[in-house]
Amino acid sequence: MLQAAVTLFERREQKNVAIERFRRTQQRVMLRADFRQTPTKSRHVEAILAAQFFIGCGIGVHFLGVTWGELTRVVLAGIAYVLVLAVLAAGFTGLVTWAGLGNPVEAFLAFAPGGQAEMTVLAIVTGADLGFVITHHLTRIVLVIVGAPLVAGFMARRRKD
Repeated sequence: MLQAAVTLFERREQKNVAIERFRRTQQRVMLRADFRQTPTKSRHVEAILAAQFFIGCGIGVHFLGVTWGELTRVVLAGIAYVLVLAVLAAGFTGLVTWAGLGNPVEAFLAFAPGGQAEMTVLAIVTGADLGFVITHHLTRIVLVIVGAPLVAGFMARRRKD
């Protein structure tokens, strides 16, 4: 019991040290970054990419102590899930492009799996129509929020019968 408490404390200390190293590195990189020498549009893209990188690193340091087996299982499940959703998004992209309702990049970003913020960042980086991409993601969110309780109620009534 005592050994488990000591191990837990050591992991927390390692995580705190890793987080502190990350913060110091982040501060040094941001102090050295000089975005003034590039055109305005690329400055924004570089700033967004730097922010995404540091957010990812900040999240990643919290996975200290995860075993290789756990990581492999979760990553493989995530890859399979993304591939299924990417195939669905590609199908809808083909349908939208074939119907002439949008270009392929914007259509794929609109139907691609992922959060609204991430797809917005990708739309900015690729130069896609933000309104098209964001409207589709907001519509998806509203449909899920409104539709989930309706479907759950329908399924509950069906089980009772």
